[in-house]
Amino acid sequence: MEAWTATSDGWPLLLWPIKRQVATVDRIANHKGRNPQERAALKRRLLRKRMSK
Repeated sequence: MEAWTATSDGWPLLLWPIKRQVATVDRIANHKGRNPQERAALKRRLLRKRMSK
């Protein structure tokens, strides 16, 4: 992986459309969360993490 295409932690840059990122985060949160409150918190945290890269 080339240095200019990676983020500081080594993962590749996420250049997906926002709609697709939201759908992916929603799917992950629905799989991992046990209740609606936990799913919402997971979704917020994962979206923030993806958008910061």
